[in-house]
Amino acid sequence: MSCWIWPRTSKSYENFYHNQKHSWEALQAAVAELAQNRLQLETHETAGPALARMEEILKMKQPYGQLHEVADLVRTARGVNDQIVTEARSPAVKEIQGLLSSTVQELESVSADATLRSRATAGLSKLLEEAEQATSIAHIAQARQAAEEARDQVLNVIEEALGHATDVHTPGTAPRLKKHRVVEAKALWTGDFIESAEEMEAFLSKLRAALQAALDNDERVQLK
Repeated sequence: MSCWIWPRTSKSYENFYHNQKHSWEALQAAVAELAQNRLQLETHETAGPALARMEEILKMKQPYGQLHEVADLVRTARGVNDQIVTEARSPAVKEIQGLLSSTVQELESVSADATLRSRATAGLSKLLEEAEQATSIAHIAQARQAAEEARDQVLNVIEEALGHATDVHTPGTAPRLKKHRVVEAKALWTGDFIESAEEMEAFLSKLRAALQAALDNDERVQLK
């Protein structure tokens, strides 16, 4: 980011500090904020040019004659930014909330104690908060992906805890939870597309075999 300095004796310098410093600081703050979502904003028909102009003004050695543009430029770019962030945040938050809710239901189904509940939900709760507060689309996406990974770890934690509980209880008194097996459907097909009935049947055959193997091992399946 450019930093320009006028001679302290110049009237431009005095005018800047008396009348335009706020606009300059607002411009700096806005560009720093919007740069988080540069890839999305640059391709937008109004936000792209607005952001480019804002950065152009920042690089000028004497931009005081252009600072009157700042308010409209910031309003335009921020309006689009707020919209695309909301559009990215809404499904991410919904998905993480779903993962957290299903985890709570899982814990309730096995009568988990307070310690296990806290341990199993802490990570997802933190990621939900991050997704709700993040202003970067990349950070929202990262929270969403991390939540999926955290959910897998949560299932392992619950299964491990209940396994230990079973070891120290009389058979039948400890809650039972089947272990889970992740079946990644995409990994069962090497091509980009399924384009024929034969290919469809080949894929379904692989999927059926993977599902059957889990069921035969008394496991429940988590599809991805």
